[in-house]
Amino acid sequence: MSHHCHNEAHAHGHGHSHGHGHDDHDHDHDESPDSGLVHESLYQRIDHDNVTCLNEAEPNSGRSVIKPWHEKMDDTKFVESDADEQLIFRIPFTGLVKLKSITLRNDSGETAPRKMKAFINKDDLDFDNAESTVPTQEWDLVEDTHGQVAEYST
Repeated sequence: MSHHCHNEAHAHGHGHSHGHGHDDHDHDHDESPDSGLVHESLYQRIDHDNVTCLNEAEPNSGRSVIKPWHEKMDDTKFVESDADEQLIFRIPFTGLVKLKSITLRNDSGETAPRKMKAFINKDDLDFDNAESTVPTQEWDLVEDTHGQVAEYST
């Protein structure tokens, strides 16, 4: 079964982040034209060259879904799993950050993700130890977002 999702970089952090202590306040602000709100984005604080995704069908497709807010509806960038419904993202940051929320856009249907778990500062996380490791936080994902972005508070 393949998993298909589109991620945005509005305070990303599912998977692993490298060395953050949740104290920093230096965020970029992206205007969301569809909502009139200002979003605090960590996109500029992500170490994009070191983002990895385990179980991705297409190499570097996981990295491609980490997008700035203004590209959130771009359907040309997506990630699918190569074997089953599980993906592990490692999303390191360039410094200390305070993660307030994670946004996710995914397709509906059988292949849509049902759960998301965040493991903070777990360099060795893989499929062998993910099930036995207690996540920092876990979410049940919205099943049908009608093509829109869903935001999950941390």
